[in-house]
Amino acid sequence: MRILSFFILFMLTKAIYCQNPLLDWTLHYETPIPENSESVNSISCINDTVVINSSLEGECTLDLTNQIVLLSGYQNDVGATIYYHPNGELISYNAIASSSIFDSYKKSDGSIFTVGGFSDSADFDFGLDDFFLYSTSLANGFISNNESGGNLSSISYGKFTVRDIVFMNSGHYAVTTFLNESQIINLSDTLIISNNGIDGTETMILKFDIDNNLVNYFLNEAAGVNVNHSCAYSQLLDELTVVGQGEGSPDYQWEGEETFVVDHTDNEAFAVTYNGDLAVTSFLRLVYEGDMNPYDSRFNCSAYDSNGNLYIGGCVYGGQYSLEINNVSIPIFIDGVFGFVVLKLSVNKELDWIKTFPLDDFSTLKSIRIDHNGFINVAGSFEEFIEFPDNDLTLTGAIESGFIARWTPEGELVWAYTISNGGSNQVEDICITPNNEMYIGGWFTTYSTDFDFDENTSFDLGTTNGEDAFLAKYTISDPQADVFVEQ
Repeated sequence: MRILSFFILFMLTKAIYCQNPLLDWTLHYETPIPENSESVNSISCINDTVVINSSLEGECTLDLTNQIVLLSGYQNDVGATIYYHPNGELISYNAIASSSIFDSYKKSDGSIFTVGGFSDSADFDFGLDDFFLYSTSLANGFISNNESGGNLSSISYGKFTVRDIVFMNSGHYAVTTFLNESQIINLSDTLIISNNGIDGTETMILKFDIDNNLVNYFLNEAAGVNVNHSCAYSQLLDELTVVGQGEGSPDYQWEGEETFVVDHTDNEAFAVTYNGDLAVTSFLRLVYEGDMNPYDSRFNCSAYDSNGNLYIGGCVYGGQYSLEINNVSIPIFIDGVFGFVVLKLSVNKELDWIKTFPLDDFSTLKSIRIDHNGFINVAGSFEEFIEFPDNDLTLTGAIESGFIARWTPEGELVWAYTISNGGSNQVEDICITPNNEMYIGGWFTTYSTDFDFDENTSFDLGTTNGEDAFLAKYTISDPQADVFVEQ
């Protein structure tokens, strides 16, 4: 009897630990024009406020639940930052005409940093007065600062693409990529940076203070293609890590020396760590050892935990690799035609663990977030299937399926789920609060997409027009659960 009671208690405990993330609500953003599209680009959770940053086209309904409709004057692309209560009720929103917003940050004085891109002109003033900025380029990146009342107080822009931004107590870093153009980085002192690459793409890191004044920058010149995709900052270590892909011979600073050259053969995934003065302190790359072009191999995303451990994710061509971490080389084999890679580095930039997941087609990891309990949360998309070999799990989907996954700090899979129902779906970002509330956002195209992970129930959002954006909230079970959820 005692053995039976223990077995029942064990099964109840496992059932609690293996509970699915419970869906609380979803919000749907729609356009009435079929060829237009919307997307949630990033999510942040600040105290009791959920903030999303989005890109929209045409006269769009921002939020069907709260019935937010863009002003009729916003006819073209629109960037919007929207603030919600945890129950899904609207607090406020800001919009920039002819723009896309990638990220934003609200300071304690109520002013708002906004980061994104615009075409030849855009209105950056949240207040009553229009402030249009005109450019001769159809692709510009910008970083603006708006006062609490909405009026624009400062802006920097150039003919570059903002890849990512991270905020720190004393300011922020922006990571950008640009082609063979001269860049106007700061309008107040008209700092001009030229691309001196032979025939390729340059990457640039911009460091700003709390008032959006440029204090430092670093340019990676390349003879080929060098693309930064994402960055992460550790307040504890005061260091910045940038991840991306390289081809050709980009120049880097190294431990006080003026320059060192890394010869990227084909496409190589790389990660570079800088100190507060933007001098390189660590360098990591995946070197393909086969005889084929490793097609678009890259690191897409990165994040630090509170102890300074670094997590990096990406997608690479299948086959034999060497993982080079400074002067250490580690053999790695990637199963499948392609493979997802997630790895953990210690504070000293030594490999703690690496996970690889076979894929049949090229896919993307869009976001890595480390929550307050140290769990690793990943969002992205895949085509057809992903295999999780350590747990004998395979996620399957349609043309392009969104997915989320969660690991313990030791690299044990907690759960993995697909968001797909016959069309294209992308999870762009994932955010988890200290109260174990999970938010995911992105876009979908199917007529009916199920956001409920319970197999016995479904919660569908339907669309008949183009690509619609979504925001969904879930409640996560016990954060210390390290038991894999059977699918």
